Amino acid sequence: MPRVAAQIALSRVRGSRLSRIGSGLALLIACAAPAFAQSPPRTAPAPAAGYRSMSFALGRLPQSPACGPACVDFIVADGEIGFASALAYLLARKRIGDRDVPVLLNSPGGYVAGATNLGRMWRKLGVTVVVASAEQRPCGAAGSAKCNPADEQSGVQVFDISIGNSECASACPFALAGATARISPPGASIGIHETYVDTSEGVGRALENMLSPEEKERARRETERELALYAEEMGIDPEIASRSMKTRHSSMEWLPHADVARYRLTTGGITSLPAPIAAALLKATARPTEPTAPAARSNRPAAGESTRRRGL
Repeated sequence: MPRVAAQIALSRVRGSRLSRIGSGLALLIACAAPAFAQSPPRTAPAPAAGYRSMSFALGRLPQSPACGPACVDFIVADGEIGFASALAYLLARKRIGDRDVPVLLNSPGGYVAGATNLGRMWRKLGVTVVVASAEQRPCGAAGSAKCNPADEQSGVQVFDISIGNSECASACPFALAGATARISPPGASIGIHETYVDTSEGVGRALENMLSPEEKERARRETERELALYAEEMGIDPEIASRSMKTRHSSMEWLPHADVARYRLTTGGITSLPAPIAAALLKATARPTEPTAPAARSNRPAAGESTRRRGL
């Protein structure tokens, strides 16, 4: 199969949280009519409640000075990875003068092609990524601190950071794999499961209906091969690709911290971060060390809830 066709197909593959990942599919677009491969991008339906497209916010710790972009401690990457996520990261980084600050990553997954593009971008730029969540501290409201003019003018937000409610699931580990320094602290949740074509819109539904079981299985094997090659490119154990394909889309396998380390999805500890961020994370580190499914936490949809999202 021509490689370009495989890449087009991978751009259609979903790799996100819980009830969304079924047959794998790098061959699907290649096997379809040429019109599908040439179809222009279309506006996608809004994500289901509880999820949103990935945003990249400029953040600082509460104790850090407020002096605009020069005082940014980190970039907060939160939400579902899309095709434009790599560009959105570049735009956020440009706002701080291309300064290298850690990325705090918290994501339920998204599109596989978007995740690998983001991972390659992070590798090229030598980015440090930490699986952690960040909660914005409100300002200006009753009972809250006054908003700082330097923050308001530059779009910098104040965040409290933590580990216990953070996740990097489905397609997200493949984005994480691209970071030059990868920090997945004990208590952060890393989840994997198989990929699928998003059938929430016309192209995906047509492909699902027109392809035979044999073609779908070939697509599944090709997708696994492409992800294994990407993992090798990033220096990650390619076994993670085959292991992902063994977990049905209706569930999530949350990796023990020992397996996260064995797959080389983590390269260092919290103490390798700048001292203020390391201190904040150490203070917030969750125990026990084995991850629990974020679906059980109050601010995530419970297992079995609909998580149907946009498709292209």
